[in-house]
Amino acid sequence: MAADVRALVAEWRRWLTSERRLAPATVTAYGADLDDFLAFLAGHEGAPATPRRLAELEVRDFRAFLAARSRRGL
Repeated sequence: MAADVRALVAEWRRWLTSERRLAPATVTAYGADLDDFLAFLAGHEGAPATPRRLAELEVRDFRAFLAARSRRGL
């Protein structure tokens, strides 16, 4: 994961903890799902995600991720 995306993820996790006040286990679970999604994007598109690419995500990208999870039995 690129440093700029890592920084965005870290800020998002801080927001979940401090603003949303989610339980640590929930933040961990959300983080694991996001890590899985970012790994999927890297493999699916052949390159790690960038902040610009994340901003351009469409419903089809999420559907492709969910389909891949389904094929893995998740």
